[in-house]
Amino acid sequence: MAKTANAERIEFFPGVSTTVWKRAGGLCSIRKCLKPVFGTDGNLDTENGPHRATTIGEAAHIYSAKENWARGQGGKPPEFIASSENAISTCRNCHRNVDIVDSKYSADSLFEMKRVRETAQDMARHNQVVSFYVSQIGTRELDELIWEAPDRSDEQSIAHAFIRFAESAVQALREIKESICHEMPKPVGMSTLPIVSAMNQVREPDEYALGQGPIGPIQQLHFADLRQTEADQIARTIELAEGWSCGEDNILVVETVRCEVFTRDLITGIASESVKLNVRAGVLKNTDSEKGRQAVLKLEEFEHSSVGFNWELTAVLNQDGHTLESNLKLRRFACPDNTEDDREFEVFAGYARILKEIDAGRLPCARLSRLNSMSRHEEQTPWNEDCLHPLEFALNVVESSERVRDVVAFNDKALMGYRVSLELEALIVYRCSPLSKVLVSDHKNNALLGFFDHRLTEHLIREAIHEVREKARIDLTPRLGVVSKPLVVMQRLERPHTIRAHHKNSITWFRLEPVAEGRRSF
Repeated sequence: MAKTANAERIEFFPGVSTTVWKRAGGLCSIRKCLKPVFGTDGNLDTENGPHRATTIGEAAHIYSAKENWARGQGGKPPEFIASSENAISTCRNCHRNVDIVDSKYSADSLFEMKRVRETAQDMARHNQVVSFYVSQIGTRELDELIWEAPDRSDEQSIAHAFIRFAESAVQALREIKESICHEMPKPVGMSTLPIVSAMNQVREPDEYALGQGPIGPIQQLHFADLRQTEADQIARTIELAEGWSCGEDNILVVETVRCEVFTRDLITGIASESVKLNVRAGVLKNTDSEKGRQAVLKLEEFEHSSVGFNWELTAVLNQDGHTLESNLKLRRFACPDNTEDDREFEVFAGYARILKEIDAGRLPCARLSRLNSMSRHEEQTPWNEDCLHPLEFALNVVESSERVRDVVAFNDKALMGYRVSLELEALIVYRCSPLSKVLVSDHKNNALLGFFDHRLTEHLIREAIHEVREKARIDLTPRLGVVSKPLVVMQRLERPHTIRAHHKNSITWFRLEPVAEGRRSF
């Protein structure tokens, strides 16, 4: 039986307030309020012991505790009036507004507020991505999306819409920080900072309404695409075209520009450490008789030979609209020819790390410099300033996951050889010719095939280097070079083959070679 303060008022059962506060995530459930109901006692005197926990939250009756109050009791039994099903989490101010006799809140509207807030809390509790973004931007937008949803039971679509909006909001904050952080003064008193003013002017994008069709599971979301509207992509195309062409029309320019490549986590959107490279890019600006004024950006490959993927980018803007294709393709197995060039390996290590992050499921992205050499000269910009454009391109990896994993394993082997080379102070040559295109069919490049055979382990490489060094030290004819014992023996092309270490003039390489007929491999 419900406890009563008098014959007319029906009090809540014990524990109801705590139950509704927890269901609402510790927030007031009244729409547009959402104030936290928990906190400290506000004691600023730290010498009098620790702060105590307190609450400004209350549980308000939906159907009233008294029959003659705002909504009456609707003919409900006392057990229902006293239960958590008839209670809504409120702050003290909202509780008063709910309970006054001329309250604007009907029982149906309060039940709806209760359901919306508890639905949002369940989504934030059980959806990892929603939980992350609620921690970044709060729950207000999530609650509003539930209010506006044509089908509130379709939590997946609601979650996707919230993620799209939240990622856009986080990106807007990043861009604001990047654009004005260098001008931000140190805080003085309670004066408004530029970042606050700028954030207050950010408008919520209209394209994140629930009217859109389903966008698929979270694993298929490309955050770099979602962060940027079509207007952003058009602005990016125009700004890069203007920068690379120095504002001139009817011009075709192909040059080398700076590029920054990095990856983003598909769930959090957090960017990895970037790698800066040179890339061959072109811009065409002209007036076409059919298409009108147009700007075309085209990009095909990274300039450095130790980078093993191509970025095929084409962005076209004309009166027909804006189109963008941005694909990342593996060009070949790329690595330095030998372990002597530290600069080559620095670039290669960055490329290898990016590819490994892609293999781990992260989204590759890139930013381009807004200047090429011509516009840099016009602006008198120092050669060592990258001047990167703030917006980024998402890179669509068109290779199979198996192909990417094969190249990642190849890269790891090359980096292992570089590490062993540094430790033993031994120069290792990976291939006879830098023109190798495909590993498995490069029959002329026996050094490449030998070193990157999966059966040649780090242990065998170390032992072979020690062996050939010792042989070279005691060999009476070192100019002819020395050869190790067979390290790996296998059947290849229906013939016995072996991998041996060759050493001459302080250089070591590992060759895959057939075993001559009549010659023993041991």
